[in-house]
Amino acid sequence: MKKILVSACLAGFSCRYDGNAMTDPKIVKW
Repeated sequence: MKKILVSACLAGFSCRYDGNAMTDPKIVKW
C-alpha cells in the first residue's frame, strides 16, 4: 500500500482559520 500525505482538515479535524473542517468523505472512507 502506498503512503500518502493528507491534510488534517480533509481528514475531518477542525483546523481551519474559522474553526471548521473541510471533511472529504472519500478521504474518511479510505
